[in-house]
Amino acid sequence: SADVLVDTTDLSVHDLRRVLEGHFALSQKRLSVTIMSFGFRFGLPREADVVMDVRFLKNPHWVADLKSLSGLDASVGDYIEGDAGFAAFCNDFKKLMEPLLPRYAAEGKNYLTVAIGCTGGRHRSVYAAEKLRPWLEGQDFAVNILHRDVSR
Repeated sequence: SADVLVDTTDLSVHDLRRVLEGHFALSQKRLSVTIMSFGFRFGLPREADVVMDVRFLKNPHWVADLKSLSGLDASVGDYIEGDAGFAAFCNDFKKLMEPLLPRYAAEGKNYLTVAIGCTGGRHRSVYAAEKLRPWLEGQDFAVNILHRDVSR
């Protein structure tokens, strides 16, 4: 009969604190948004409020020089940016989220998790999450980023 379930399996003590403060801090003045990258191979994140699938982008996993890297590496970012659909996706996703975020806040939600997934959670989802961070920060939201499956 709980209103909120928190899966602590893969959370550090710092991430747990952030999640609990986001759900229960009454004095918080602005919406806290966590952007989480993940791999569909390892399952959907239970804490996700919004899920976006970026498996339509070209996969760096199939490029020998990029396979062992992550979306945090510049060469992987360059490869993903080279996909003709990436820039349009980013713009369209921002257009989708822009009117929704203030409405979540207006409904009293203090904490929102936007999960972005690709196959393994190491390349495309990580890069897309990192690209969205500055935009969200510019919208005056408290932004956290978590790359759930990068170390797998």
